[in-house]
Amino acid sequence: MNAPQIKQVSETDETLEFYRRDCEERGGDGHQVLLKNGRWRMYDGNLRSIVEENNDDYARTSDGYLRIKHIYHTSVGEFLVMHVEYGLYDYIPQNPKSSFNSYTIGTYNIQRASRRPYNTFSAEDEYIDTEIGFQQIEGCKKILVEQTDADYPVPYTYFVEPEQGYFIAYMNKRYASTFKLTYINDNGQTIGQPLTIDLSGTQKSAVAESKLSVSQNGVALHYKLSPQIENLNGQYTICNMNNTMHRKQGEVQSSNGVISIIDLPKGIYTFSITCNGKTYSTKWMK
Repeated sequence: MNAPQIKQVSETDETLEFYRRDCEERGGDGHQVLLKNGRWRMYDGNLRSIVEENNDDYARTSDGYLRIKHIYHTSVGEFLVMHVEYGLYDYIPQNPKSSFNSYTIGTYNIQRASRRPYNTFSAEDEYIDTEIGFQQIEGCKKILVEQTDADYPVPYTYFVEPEQGYFIAYMNKRYASTFKLTYINDNGQTIGQPLTIDLSGTQKSAVAESKLSVSQNGVALHYKLSPQIENLNGQYTICNMNNTMHRKQGEVQSSNGVISIIDLPKGIYTFSITCNGKTYSTKWMK
């Protein structure tokens, strides 16, 4: 097996010389800030003005601080002594970077369902939990998410924890959603570029693969999955579309069954069964 070839760099190579000059502890007096590529950049004392132009260029500690140093010289008799003082600079967060990771069939949540009027829901809708990851969180204390769904123009805002590295967003798979992240700390905030996720062209999940039918007499709800699912072991959810506080949840072990609804008031409801990672849903009126 041939040994790897190592390219020899000339001592007079200008690129190497510039890099050495930028990294070593010498040069003129002044203040410098460390870049991610290992070089030091001079600044005139107003660090905020230079960093704001290219916030992502600078190296950060795990707490988000910028690394700075101050070089100056003093005379000691006939000698000139160089002094190097290092420090940390507390600054606004880096620019948010987010990306789409994956999605699963949505799980019911009162806060999610109540964020829009009930009459915006449709039987054709398919709700999903979308995982969105983010990076460059050093120094960020909290993240504000602004979510705008194409099927409902009013933005929905909420906070997520930076340490988790991702968050779960509730989406309607039939429509695109746009997410804008803002990183916040005690020094200010940095707003990222919008991330739009459009899954409307992907294959529809099992919501339409099986028919869920129900009937009720005011006391009991009779449900039936067709075709039947063998060894069904899942969860059901009944929710009033006008008042999400009127709801029931429980387990189901059969494709045909009866659930008591005597304690539920009159209204329009959704009934869904989730099993094996798939959700079957329908609407009914009491």
